[in-house]
Amino acid sequence: MLHGEAVAIGMVVSAEVAFLMGLCDEQCVREHYEFVKATGLPAFVPASMTVEDILYKMSFDKHH
Repeated sequence: MLHGEAVAIGMVVSAEVAFLMGLCDEQCVREHYEFVKATGLPAFVPASMTVEDILYKMSFDKHH
């Protein structure tokens, strides 16, 4: 997974979490999905990636 792909997925996940916390509405979440889709980047973690795969990749992130 490329950095930009991970950022796009993270943006959508952040919007979903913000909605669950009452910090934004469903329209905000929809707009995140629409924006990411328009860029051609993924909005979902690939089904082939496990939690362990994600944590391993995150271990190389200098912001982690």
